[in-house]
Amino acid sequence: MENRSLYRAKHPLVRLYGISWIYRFVLLCRHRTCLPSYFAFASSKLRALRTYCQVENRAQRTYCTAMTDRTANLLGVLGLAVADRIEDIARDILGRVGETPAALVVIGHGTGLSNDGLRRILRLSHPGTVRLVDRLVADGLVERGEGKDRRAVALRLTEQGRRIRDKLLQGRLSALDALLVPLSEQERELFDGLLDKILISMDTTVSDRRTLCRLCDVQVCSDCPIPASEGRAA
Repeated sequence: MENRSLYRAKHPLVRLYGISWIYRFVLLCRHRTCLPSYFAFASSKLRALRTYCQVENRAQRTYCTAMTDRTANLLGVLGLAVADRIEDIARDILGRVGETPAALVVIGHGTGLSNDGLRRILRLSHPGTVRLVDRLVADGLVERGEGKDRRAVALRLTEQGRRIRDKLLQGRLSALDALLVPLSEQERELFDGLLDKILISMDTTVSDRRTLCRLCDVQVCSDCPIPASEGRAA
């Protein structure tokens, strides 16, 4: 202990400025009688450091998991907010919800879509698709015409149907744009890039993409990250 006291007396910087305990070991090599006690001291320090690292790693993993779960949860909330706003717009303009607005948008592409083609995009049963088209025809929004195959029927919008479709698309964009108001121009650009990245990463078929984009206004999305003309074969 005299040597240790001598060490402290000769090296006041250790006490004043907290020289690392590893450096202390190097200095203490001159005083071999202190080595056994210092080995015990160093060993306790190493155990404490190992325990600290383990606790820190567990805390970091817990934090990362919590952040990932929170992000996913917030995304779910945002998704519901988007869906609710689109539904409200459809109810106000069309008086109907469900897949009726999407049917108008899809038929409005003017490709002479058949009942079966509409069913595939909306992912409805055959009877459900027939009832949906019957309602649209009864409301004066859709008309049936002769398709390329005489056994098939080509669906097209009436003049009234086109006006309602335009209102739906504009109302949808206005409702969703309101959610982006708090973002600055730079934040919008960043958010746009993140949305592209998420959509591109999704493993989708052509059929999947047509379903995902069933309510899109193709006129404002000139560079779609998931174009319906590309993707894996259905």
